[in-house]
Amino acid sequence: MKKMTKFAIAFGFGGKFLKDIINFQRKLKKYKINFMIEDHILPHLTIIAGNTNYDNQKKIFTYLKKNSLKKFKILSPGLGIFANKYPNLHIRWEYNKQLLKTSEKIVKNISRYFSKIKTASTSSLWVPKSTLAWKDLKYTQLNKIFLSNKHIFKSRACTIDKIYLIDFTNNREKLTYKIILK
Repeated sequence: MKKMTKFAIAFGFGGKFLKDIINFQRKLKKYKINFMIEDHILPHLTIIAGNTNYDNQKKIFTYLKKNSLKKFKILSPGLGIFANKYPNLHIRWEYNKQLLKTSEKIVKNISRYFSKIKTASTSSLWVPKSTLAWKDLKYTQLNKIFLSNKHIFKSRACTIDKIYLIDFTNNREKLTYKIILK
């Protein structure tokens, strides 16, 4: 039996918005919030995640590389919070035609390479977001964070211009492949 890995496919973006997000995450360190900085790759928008093996990771990469996916613009209306045991502070992304079309195409064509898909990756539960802080974020810190970083909470746009293939088997994200969109 082939060794299984935890694996995700995600959209990546760059530009000034990404720089602002990275600066925001650095500021969070003064609150001792660093789980999403130290154990994760750059902020991204996960499309699908689950269990697969190394051979299937290569098949996924080959499919995505051959498919000539195009970059597209996406809008964020600001930040959001999932209220759980550990609050999840994230960038919310608006659903748009290109986001849905591209993500659905990817999921449809590569889901067969996963032996198990995470529940949050299913179409009825999928939420386009980029997590900024989680696990070490506390509810008591939220007001200070919001008040001192208002600029990051406004509506912003960026271009999805990469696809990341991420191994998170050991609860640490490792970028295994990066595909630049045309």
